[in-house]
Amino acid sequence: MSQPLLDLPEPFKWTVDSVCAVCGKEGLLGRRYRNEYWPDLEFFNQLTVVACSGCGFGYVPHPPTDTELETFYATRYRGPSSPYFVWRRGPGREPFRSRALSQLGSVSRHTDLRRPGHIVLDVGAGLGEVLRLQTILNPTSRCFAVEQDLHARTDLERRLAVAGTTSISDFLTVHPEGADVVVLSHVLEHISHMDLASFLLLVRDALRGSGGIALIEVPNDDSILGLPSEDSPHLLFFSEKALRELLSRSGLEILCVERLGQRTPVAPSSPRLARLKNLKRFSLIASLADLRGQASQRGRADWFGVTELTASPVGSVLRVIVRQA
Repeated sequence: MSQPLLDLPEPFKWTVDSVCAVCGKEGLLGRRYRNEYWPDLEFFNQLTVVACSGCGFGYVPHPPTDTELETFYATRYRGPSSPYFVWRRGPGREPFRSRALSQLGSVSRHTDLRRPGHIVLDVGAGLGEVLRLQTILNPTSRCFAVEQDLHARTDLERRLAVAGTTSISDFLTVHPEGADVVVLSHVLEHISHMDLASFLLLVRDALRGSGGIALIEVPNDDSILGLPSEDSPHLLFFSEKALRELLSRSGLEILCVERLGQRTPVAPSSPRLARLKNLKRFSLIASLADLRGQASQRGRADWFGVTELTASPVGSVLRVIVRQA
């Protein structure tokens, strides 16, 4: 049962007689889904979002069908009109490169990325910047990618000699021992609330015993604060409190949580990033710590590869390092 209410915080317009699946608070807030990037896709236009004012967790209660989502990610998400176009080259790639460097810097605090034969799995690899930089850092690494888009997967296989697949399950079929490092950079927010628990269990299974670690990065879309300004194609909206609880429930031990980003963007064409274009292995090792240390100075625009910065609190990105509990 939904009831309209006039004094709700923006952008919420009604209340929902339901219970939060994360913290158990009764009564959720509701609003329309904001679809700016793909207005021609009616299944996005018809969605709504419900959110908890207790823990900040938000989700789409009636997501698109599996077929609609599979088709979207296979054909449209990385298409030419998308901000996530896989053939992006030149300066447009720099935000993704800097993010990948920063992520490897975070991972390097918890595992030796230069260990011979390190297995690295990038879920939702896209442009493959994490895998490309990892192979520079450690040419003996065995790199794998989970990617829905055929063109992106083919590009990764051709350009980086990466073994590509479409699911974590397929990776585990061939490599049941799991990976030393699993990277999920802005992936969880694309999973439906109905599939999240089973997906996180797959992530746990993909880790190589107690020594494997995963980096999980999501937008800090704390629904208590009315974030974000644009939804599509996200189906989940995490606060730090909700993300911590969901990961712990899935048998994952949290080693580190970083809150990254601020209101003022850093120009992606800065001289420091320009110097990183032709990295050699020795300079990459030094750059890992440098990029991780400067990550808190980056704005939301740099993390997403877009040109406009949405007003958001300090910590517009949540980055978590986990291992099997």
